[in-house]
Formats: sequence, structure tokens, C-alpha cells
Amino acid sequence: MVLDIPPALRVSQWYLTNLFPADSARLIFRLPHEVEALPDKSADLFVNICSLQEMTHEHVALWFAHIARLCRGHFYMKQYLEHRNDLDHISVNRIDYPVLPGAAVVFDRLCPAFHSLFEVMYRF
Repeated sequence: MVLDIPPALRVSQWYLTNLFPADSARLIFRLPHEVEALPDKSADLFVNICSLQEMTHEHVALWFAHIARLCRGHFYMKQYLEHRNDLDHISVNRIDYPVLPGAAVVFDRLCPAFHSLFEVMYRF
């Protein structure tokens, strides 16, 4: 399942169905507001790369709650150590990301390729 906003969702749909044509019927593409309808522990893997810092602190906490509810396997995220959105007056730092209840940290490190990013893998 892929949760994303347009047009990124359409790009994912095009790319993944072309990459995995035999599995295209198993792929599900949803908009973020549809997350509420997804059943608990229905995701083996949840990945977020460089988009949480675009949200308010309240939205970050909400998405972490969704991830904790939905994920039964692993959650991988890569985010900026610090991100400032001066237009919306939002600053998100590494310490602003909540701890996931019931999840064990597999690794938590600076990204080897880009030291302005960190990456964390959780196991449920």
C-alpha cells in the first residue's frame, strides 16, 4: 500500500505497476485522509523519507500514532536533523520526533551519504 499526496501518488502508481506488472492487482494506492479506514497492524513495512519535517508538530504526532497502529513489521524513516519553514513558522528538529510505543530501535544514525539527514529503523 502506498499513501501519498497527488501527484506523487500517481507517479508511484505508474512506477510500481510498471516495475511489478504481475503484482499490480495487489498494489493499493490511497490518499492520506484514507489512513483512518485502514485496519490495525495491516502494514508489514512503513517508510517515510523527508516529508515529516513538512508537517506541524501535531501532524507529526498524529502520523506516528497512525504508524504505531498500522505497522506490524518495520518502520524506516529518513529526515533532516533540522528543518525550518519560515513561511509557516515551523521548525522541526531530530528531538521533535516521538518515540514509538511498542517498537524497538534497530538502528538510529546519521545518514552515511548525507550528514544533514538521520535515519531510524523501528521493529514492532
